[in-house]
Amino acid sequence: MADFKNIWKSVNGVRELEYKRLSQIPKQYQADFSQVFPQTLKYEGLQYEAQVTDGGAWSGGVPQSGVLVGSKMGISAPTLSKYLGRQATAQDMMAVTQDAAQAIAKKYYWDVILADGINNQAIAANFFDSIWGSGGYGSRMMRQALNQTYGSTVANGSSTTMAITPAELQLINNADQAALFNNFMNIRKQFIQGLSGYATYGKGWLNRLDSIYNTYIGSFGTSAKAVMAFAKKNMVAIIGVSVGIALITTLFIELATKKQSAPVLAT
Repeated sequence: MADFKNIWKSVNGVRELEYKRLSQIPKQYQADFSQVFPQTLKYEGLQYEAQVTDGGAWSGGVPQSGVLVGSKMGISAPTLSKYLGRQATAQDMMAVTQDAAQAIAKKYYWDVILADGINNQAIAANFFDSIWGSGGYGSRMMRQALNQTYGSTVANGSSTTMAITPAELQLINNADQAALFNNFMNIRKQFIQGLSGYATYGKGWLNRLDSIYNTYIGSFGTSAKAVMAFAKKNMVAIIGVSVGIALITTLFIELATKKQSAPVLAT
């Protein structure tokens, strides 16, 4: 029986090591913004909009504040004004091209979180999307995800400072990548569900998160999702085999015991 225990212990150890290996995405490249922004445009659309209820369409950043400039491809009026170095007009916004929108997004969102230095494309894309829509709250959510992933306070989880420090970048790259991706995604969902506009826009917001998840989850080696499914499937099989072995072993022991204790017939 001791041999079976040692074998079972070894099988468990090998499985745990393999899961850890598959959960770590190979750090062979740095994140590439040129692959991320086209996906953003699919969510945002290419058309100019000037909705009076959209704070991003106003130069003041909130409805009815300043001048109604409009927005285009996710670029807000305040951001375009910052990029131009002057008050943007509706004509300026209408003239924004895809190349200009990508340059603005990289300068004020991607570069601020040092995303070129993030090794994991999936995490970089997810992080960018969060600050693209939530500003400094996106960076706060990443800090919270880091604390959750490391199991201790390694970052200031209450800070809404958008800019990421080199130390925080290192924490991102050194974390368990699959765990960080999933923790960050779950925190983003919780954040969205707490927004005042959730009842009206929540379905669309969550669909966007699901799209990001489905786009990038396969990049985690065999895929964190596939690994978990594989582990669950094999766990059932392993338990079945172990129960079978235990029953067979018990049966042999009982038979051996009965044989040894069988009475000697008189001759």
